[in-house]
Amino acid sequence: MAAVLAVSCSPDKFDGPVDGMAPIAKDYEDAITINVTDSNYVFFTIDQSKAQGVMPIWILDKSSYCSDITFSKLFVISGDYSIDVKFANKNGMSDDIVTKQFTVEKTKIDGFAGFKPKSEYNLWQQEGDVIYEYKTWYNPEVGSGEDYASLFEYKTKATGYEVSLPKATAADQNWGEWQAFLKVPTSIKTDKSKRYDFSIILTSSQDHPGIIVSLEEPVSDGAKLFNVKTPELKANEPICIYKSRIKGKDIDNILLSLGFGKNKANTILNIDNIVLKESNNDDGTELPSELFFKGFKVDSEFNLWPAEIETTQSYCKEGSWDQMDERIGFKQTGKNFELTFPKATDAQWKALMRFITNLPTVASENYDFSAKITANKDVDNATLKIAQINEEGADKAPEMFVESYSLEANVTKVVWFSAKPGADISKLGFVFDFGGNEEGTIVKIEDIVFKKTSDDDGTKVPGKK
Repeated sequence: MAAVLAVSCSPDKFDGPVDGMAPIAKDYEDAITINVTDSNYVFFTIDQSKAQGVMPIWILDKSSYCSDITFSKLFVISGDYSIDVKFANKNGMSDDIVTKQFTVEKTKIDGFAGFKPKSEYNLWQQEGDVIYEYKTWYNPEVGSGEDYASLFEYKTKATGYEVSLPKATAADQNWGEWQAFLKVPTSIKTDKSKRYDFSIILTSSQDHPGIIVSLEEPVSDGAKLFNVKTPELKANEPICIYKSRIKGKDIDNILLSLGFGKNKANTILNIDNIVLKESNNDDGTELPSELFFKGFKVDSEFNLWPAEIETTQSYCKEGSWDQMDERIGFKQTGKNFELTFPKATDAQWKALMRFITNLPTVASENYDFSAKITANKDVDNATLKIAQINEEGADKAPEMFVESYSLEANVTKVVWFSAKPGADISKLGFVFDFGGNEEGTIVKIEDIVFKKTSDDDGTKVPGKK
């Protein structure tokens, strides 16, 4: 929810009878009006003709106070809410409270709003104390090792949590996201034989470069069910982070970790509508169309993917970064490729193939990409990186795109993006990594398309008007 916006102020003095006593709140209940608008702003007003000689004390979330005659607040998340109201005069404040209920019908978000938080299938709950840390390891403005823990503020609310970060954390440090974090313990157990759906809505009061969202085992370097860095958040524009059919892992007491370091000073973050459920339990959510996108047109004249490419590979042993004696099997048929991994690997970037092209890109242009990827076995953390290939044949900065995704055995996944800003790259490399693969994994990469967004091949892109 956004910060309170005051519309008019409380009176400087109280007129009218006070009878030498503090007011009784219920006597003024009819003076309270609440108006929920289509824009999700809710206006709270006292009719002064029905409440002479008193001022309201509005209490929201049991902790936010306002004494204005009228004020408004933006509610991003749909749901049933309540506000408490006391009344005061020059003799004191009412002992009793009037509680008013109101409903916000829709979540104010552009696109998919996540799975249903009030469904019977939602496993989410919090048990135990929230864990947090708030510090900067290096910030030129305040010096090194500054500890802000005493300034960290969070509160629970009907739809989730609100975090206040009055100090900035360094934006230019590795692991900077973890200079401010919240860890929420639960008693939820997940099972490796099942698949799960997850969604969460995040809103920042100021622009934020991206938040780490992780569902993980509550031990150091524990297993992760879900781990992603969000796109950049624009001020007061909520985003939904979600994933469907996540392969389960045997985890007891799963932990939600949120890393929101690299924040600006005076940032307020709202965390709403957390859902974790088994995929087989249908809560009636209509999944976004982007999950069903079939890709751009491979035979279009605008497809820049070359007929010939160079390839290099990296295939590392379990427990080390030494190269295996075995090599990744490679077969090409036109714009289609088949990769065979005879041995298992145990980490990201240990089973990768670089497709090296002579394609250049420029920062002033936007680009589209799609590829259909199918594996004969589950791959939990496949990754695509598009970046500059240097003179030694390595993929280096600038990077145009990096994203991880999961593959379900024998189910085709379309990896794609549209209108992605380019980078000034002279030799474009496409790195397909399947690290963590099982022995005998075979991956097909088909119908690759790379094109300029300005070249319209007639494809209807989800979310594009």
